[in-house]
Amino acid sequence: MRVAVLLLAALFAAPAVFAAESMYAANDANRELKENVEDTYGMYILNPSRRHPKEKVEIAGDNVEVWLYHDPRKVDLDKLKCDAIRWLILGRFGKGGAQPFFSTYTKFNSVELDMYQLLSARTVDAAGKYTVTKTPQTILKVKLTRKKADKMDWDATKKKLDALAKGESDACAKESEKLIDAKWYNKDYK
Repeated sequence: MRVAVLLLAALFAAPAVFAAESMYAANDANRELKENVEDTYGMYILNPSRRHPKEKVEIAGDNVEVWLYHDPRKVDLDKLKCDAIRWLILGRFGKGGAQPFFSTYTKFNSVELDMYQLLSARTVDAAGKYTVTKTPQTILKVKLTRKKADKMDWDATKKKLDALAKGESDACAKESEKLIDAKWYNKDYK
């Protein structure tokens, strides 16, 4: 009986111990807005407690930046470019994306998806202790403005992006770039 009670107590306490409520500080004036943008865009797989601190929404004036981690072991850069543009426009999992974002948040005039990787560096101190640091490095940015989004035929755009995603990665990247306002690729990932 005592073991069962301890087990139940541990199970009920676990969510508070293992899961963070939010990626954003409690005193962040835009915390609720950022969490709502996350929900509207549908970009993240992991719960906040499992994500890197950089993987979140940032607001800069009338622009929203959605930061997303990319695993450096997946090396098809053209596919990454194609996916990033598709996710910016349609959302990552077929829900969300630019259409509901712009219709819900009228004060924002652009949305940007910034993808990054973590660069690892090891150092050794005099006592022989290793320290590993992981620094975010932006690998690409893609941006869509309200002006361009307002002119989109969303059904046609979805069909086009779905068809492009099934084709060659380099052709997908080149064609999908025509649907956005701006792109930037790190010189190491072109």
